[in-house]
Amino acid sequence: MSKYLRIACISTHTALTIILTIFVGQASLAVLFANRTIGTSQSVSGSVFGQLLLPALLVSIISLIGSFPISLKDTSRMVMERRLLPLIFLTSALSGINILPLHSMLVSNMIFSPTVVAVLYQFSLLFFVYLILVIALFQQGVNMLKFGQLITIGALGCLLLAALSPVSASVAHNVVSGRFASTQVLFAVQIIGIIAIACFVAIFVKEKTRHNALRCGGFISLTLAILGLSSQFGTAVKLLGIVIFAVGVLLVSPIFQGDRL
Repeated sequence: MSKYLRIACISTHTALTIILTIFVGQASLAVLFANRTIGTSQSVSGSVFGQLLLPALLVSIISLIGSFPISLKDTSRMVMERRLLPLIFLTSALSGINILPLHSMLVSNMIFSPTVVAVLYQFSLLFFVYLILVIALFQQGVNMLKFGQLITIGALGCLLLAALSPVSASVAHNVVSGRFASTQVLFAVQIIGIIAIACFVAIFVKEKTRHNALRCGGFISLTLAILGLSSQFGTAVKLLGIVIFAVGVLLVSPIFQGDRL
């Protein structure tokens, strides 16, 4: 990734984090203090703050912090990580878009249609695990000359699957929980994630060094975190997912690994 692309990536990530912070703040005030309702009858429980709003905000902030050392200096030892980690972190922040339907219903300020939000949310989940899988495959010896084609085809494939899968971002229960990714997309995310984890385990078994352990552990943590954050489980799992995500960001950071910045 060139210098200008890295700067564009970090700039977009920063803007997205600021926007999410504003939206989460407005929605949180409406949920915690204004006792707002969805539609005409269904009230919004305060638990949605810890289950949906807080995870979206923290993931965006943590990933933004982790992307600065990689985006501002092009000196990481691992070429593929240097190219893809800023994009991976940006994609993880994009998953916070699942708060927009709830925000729109709480503050009566529709930004995007629920369908567009659901498609982008599904795309972010798919593309996140796909990019991690690409890093694992390149470490397994896939030809790096095909880097551009793999990313482009993967992005188009993820977007196509996200657009064609049925979504339910306008149903009140799904809006409150943020669980409007289709079963097909969640299944694909889980399969890709499991394959990526298996690849990193194989990479570590092949070369048992401290640096490799940190790298592989970091990417496995990021994958497990996104699987947990996109799951149907409650607040405890989501908060645990945030902790695992933060650990993953730390482990793949060039600062933690001792790479020169």
